[in-house]
Amino acid sequence: MILSLMLWQSMAWAMTMLPAINAPASDVFLPGKFIWFDLASPDKELQKQFYQSIFSWSFHSPNPSADLYELIIIDGQVIGGIFQFSAPDDEQYAAIWIAQLSVADVDAAVNKGKQHGGTVEAPAVTIDGRGRNVLLRDPAAALFGVIKSASGDPTDVEAAVGYILWQDLYARNIETMQQFNLALAAYCLLG
Repeated sequence: MILSLMLWQSMAWAMTMLPAINAPASDVFLPGKFIWFDLASPDKELQKQFYQSIFSWSFHSPNPSADLYELIIIDGQVIGGIFQFSAPDDEQYAAIWIAQLSVADVDAAVNKGKQHGGTVEAPAVTIDGRGRNVLLRDPAAALFGVIKSASGDPTDVEAAVGYILWQDLYARNIETMQQFNLALAAYCLLG
């Protein structure tokens, strides 16, 4: 919990400067799709070098005078952000990806998540021009966010090299995790 609140507080100042999720805006929404990815890193510069060399990502600060949060850009499209984060001594000290799941209604998703064993790690916030989001943990304690974009969701197209394509969940209790995820989004289970 301490880690999550510190992450949220580290990002809070940047949230007011974040761009719209989708530009140009549309009325297309894809609930259940991960549409934004933040990387909290103990060594932001090292990770920027790594991802730039592997995927040709570039980085841009939405506020050059406060270079703590930078946007992740590929082919001119913003796909997420990266920020410097140092975990407290008693918490995990490694980089953490925080994926944001598109939902039709953030508050309804929070209620459904709590009914199926999830917890709220940081309260919901609404950011003008960006949307409403909240930071959650699933029943297995995986950290993620849900968001209702104010500008629609990015179109669902085939991902090019360097784009984030897939989000895996490794679960010990598959049935619990299936029920949790089915409550958040209208997924279809295969296999």
